[in-house]
Order: sequence, then structure tokens, then C-alpha cells
Amino acid sequence: MSGFGRNLRALGVVAATLALCGVVLAFGRSRAARAEYDVARQSHATVLAQARRVIGLRQEQERIADRPRSAPDLIARFTEQMQRAGLGPQTLGQHRVGRAEPVGVGGHQRQSVFVTIEGARPAELARLLTGWRAAEPLWTVRDIKATRPQRSREGSDRYDVSLTLENIAVTPGASPRSLSSPIQDPTP
Repeated sequence: MSGFGRNLRALGVVAATLALCGVVLAFGRSRAARAEYDVARQSHATVLAQARRVIGLRQEQERIADRPRSAPDLIARFTEQMQRAGLGPQTLGQHRVGRAEPVGVGGHQRQSVFVTIEGARPAELARLLTGWRAAEPLWTVRDIKATRPQRSREGSDRYDVSLTLENIAVTPGASPRSLSSPIQDPTP
């Protein structure tokens, strides 16, 4: 075999080795790229989940009014929302507007209102609560109790409903320094 043939064969072996090394390196890089992609995809999913959680928490956060709300017209505004939901004013039972009470040691106060509705259907109650939240976002529904009235006939879908509404507002005359949080730790 001539020297040229040996060189050509050696060159072929070197080329094959280089090609094989290239495939191995490319495969290694592909695996590394796939691992990086998987990490990035997981991070993206985590960020999306956290963003959804933040959005949910923002929707649940207590809203704080810059001043106390007028209680006397509150029942009138509630009755208006009841009528929009298809509940007549005769379905409004007892109602009691509580006094504004301080919250924590800061310059905030909480006021609660107790309302009963007699003979409401679930769809009417849902429309009422949806309308109330849109019209009065500072008044949060804190408690709902639905009971089937004793006077109802079997199979009736009407309920007597007790609602507790709550509003947190800045106490009139509160200093700006005391308004950092509605619930403050009393220890320094």
C-alpha cells in the first residue's frame, strides 16, 4: 500500500473520529439545552402560578375607605340592589347597623351591618351579591347564612338569608402617621 493510501485511510479515520466527536458533543449540548429548557419552563410555570395567586389575593384584599360611609342610606342602597336582583322590598327582614369600632391601634375603624332577607332564591341571592360587590366595593360580605324557612313547602328553593356586611375606613381626624396598616402590632 502506498504512502498516499495510508494517509488517505488515516485521514478517513480522523474524519470519522471528528464526526463521531461532533455527534457526541452535539448530543451533549442538546441534552444541556433540553435541561435548560425544562428549568426555564418550570420557572415560567411557577411565575404564572405566583402571578395568579397575587391576582387572587388582590381581589380578596380588604378595601379601606378614606372616610366612614353614611350608615342611614346604606339600607336604602342595599334595598335598591335587592330590587335590581329581583327581590322585592318586602323580603328585607331585620337590619341593624353597628357602631364604628376601632381596629387595632391605628387610625382605622370597622363598621358592621346585619341584614336578613326572607324567601330568596339562590339565583336572586347571587345577583344581589354580585350587584352589591360592584356597587359597593368597600362593603365586604363577611358572613352568609342561608336556612330553609320552616313555613316553606317541600321542594321549595327559597331560603331565609342572614348577611353580615363590613366596612373598614379611616377614622376621622386620624394622623397620617397612624395610617400605615389597619392592623398594627402594639409592641414597638
